[in-house]
Amino acid sequence: MSEPPHVSVILPVYNGAAYIIEAVRSILDQTYGDFELLLLDDGSSDNTLALLAPLAEQDGRLQLLAGPRRGLVGTLNHGISLARGSYIARMDADDAALPQRFEIQVAYLNAHPDCVALGTSIIKVDEAGAERARISGRQQSFKPAAFPPVVSGIPHPTAMIRSAALRSIGGYRPYFYNAEDRDLWARLWQIGRVHQIPNLLLRYRVHGGSVTRQNRTQQLLSYMMADMSALARYFGLDDQPILDRSLQSGDKQAALDAYAQLIGSRYPVNAYRMYHCIRNRMWLHAPFASTADMIAKVAGQAARRPFDIATLKLLAAAIRHGPASQRLGRAPDPS
Repeated sequence: MSEPPHVSVILPVYNGAAYIIEAVRSILDQTYGDFELLLLDDGSSDNTLALLAPLAEQDGRLQLLAGPRRGLVGTLNHGISLARGSYIARMDADDAALPQRFEIQVAYLNAHPDCVALGTSIIKVDEAGAERARISGRQQSFKPAAFPPVVSGIPHPTAMIRSAALRSIGGYRPYFYNAEDRDLWARLWQIGRVHQIPNLLLRYRVHGGSVTRQNRTQQLLSYMMADMSALARYFGLDDQPILDRSLQSGDKQAALDAYAQLIGSRYPVNAYRMYHCIRNRMWLHAPFASTADMIAKVAGQAARRPFDIATLKLLAAAIRHGPASQRLGRAPDPS
């Protein structure tokens, strides 16, 4: 077997024929060449594999690996098990890396041994590749007991992670639908630092494959579960039974109820749930039976003493994003 490359690139793809060639070429054209590209086809039914076969024949760094349908988390963990590099870089099948991405990220990680995961700023593009926005990195921090918890992450397809760190935390976990990265960043923060550099090094495509409203609801509930799991670890509590039950039943609302019981008075879990459901205009989902129930619960929270930061932020969210704001014609907050 050849010497291990310094970087292993994990690129999962499922029916990605529309953009996969551009994504792969953007990796093969990197100015930094000491990498292997593990292209993991997750049971595609389109012509993704046929498109990629010629590229794999032309460039030995590209390993085209077809397998059964595992889903994103299973595919990513399979890639981690195969990766030989000291650093593992993520890439998505519909994005495009700028040529100096790996060169800059490798140099940064080499110079910052405390950094276990590094992301970059991104250029948002539409289906045709036209630029729509530039998103710069924010100051990174990890404060799981803040309201709401602060778990600074990085754009997932820009991530370059130390493979030893990623394996030490067990890779990705399957409990958090479309929020597996939120959980990953929180666990990486517990063993090192997660940085994001201002360099614009990825063209991030936003297109018609966006999640539906129902999927966004499940994503939000998973996001909250990831935060509660981080809180449980912060307080030294065992939440594995909650995670196992949620995976078996798929009932994330019940999982959040269980987290409220587990964490108890250590953190205002129910206020946190109300805060996020209101901010995301999903007050008819957990934990509200109706809009009237939402108003009653927010009022009840406001009546409690002492008057804390959680209550202040909850009230601000209710005023800015609640049903009354819609009647006043205020636009939804995109965040």
